[in-house]
Amino acid sequence: GKGANENYEVIETPGHKSVESVASFLKKKPTDLLKTMVYQYGQSESKISNMAFIRVLVRGDHEVSDYKVRKLYPGANLASWTAINEAGSAFGFTGPIRARNIQMFLDNTPLLIDADVMQMDNFVVGANKKDNHFMNVTLANIWEHNQQADINIGDFRQVIEGDVSPDGQKLHFKTAIELGHIFKLNLRYSKPMEANVLDATGKQIPMLMGCYGIGVNRILAAAIEQCGDEKGIIWPKNISPYQVEIVLIDPKDSQSQEIVSQLIESKELVASGVDFLIDDREDSAGIKFNDADLIGFPLRLILGPKNLKNGKVELKVRKTGQAILVDIPNAAQEILAQLDKIA
Repeated sequence: GKGANENYEVIETPGHKSVESVASFLKKKPTDLLKTMVYQYGQSESKISNMAFIRVLVRGDHEVSDYKVRKLYPGANLASWTAINEAGSAFGFTGPIRARNIQMFLDNTPLLIDADVMQMDNFVVGANKKDNHFMNVTLANIWEHNQQADINIGDFRQVIEGDVSPDGQKLHFKTAIELGHIFKLNLRYSKPMEANVLDATGKQIPMLMGCYGIGVNRILAAAIEQCGDEKGIIWPKNISPYQVEIVLIDPKDSQSQEIVSQLIESKELVASGVDFLIDDREDSAGIKFNDADLIGFPLRLILGPKNLKNGKVELKVRKTGQAILVDIPNAAQEILAQLDKIA
């Protein structure tokens, strides 16, 4: 690697704290920046003297994994704005280079360096002073300024798309919805509540506890995600709020109103538990059809003047877009037949 660069320069970065903001301001890439995240590890935040700190270095485009840090330091949490500032650094501008004339908590605190940082050279770091960064810093500079620190090089970042898994496969990210979960509660509740059982020797011991749950509302969200299209929702029949939407092209038409009354009072439809949503708004047919696609009930019954004049109504299946012309007297029977085919 490169030797220590005594010519690293301080540069003012007024108001620029985030990696993206600093990189843009300095006309650099996020991968040219070294991010220093500070974790606190102690009892009382009110007394900095009681607080141990840990610094974690990752490349600018990476994020620290709390889980990996806590494997080494159980209970560690990101340091607060107050803790970092009171300890002599500046929140948002923390870095691994010791600032002159400041009693820094960073002089000898543990330093966790993510392995990817070891491939970097000539990078930008926070200068531990508000609105300031150092440019052209090398790894040798970091060693020089951290001779008292307990340095640990390893894997401390979150995985990203394209990383290689332990079995040699490339990782691909997909969005998922958690429908159900299981928690091992261990003795957290049973011990204080003295919920005991007898073990094999007859001794009373607290029971190991667990719980599980299914998110009913998440099932709806997952169904919509899985079954929708570019026009909107396509409800699976069994969880659809309504099975049929009746669209009246002319809400004032007496024949349309009569057909609606007959259908919602039809014994065979009522017996089958078919629920109707009736769109009798004064809006245009186009708006009604778009809204019907958007809310996505399985079957649509359209009462339009042209078809009614010919003694017919139109059924449209939301999922396939299939349109079926049906004689008015057979409408109830056909609704049931079409619903039977829909999953």
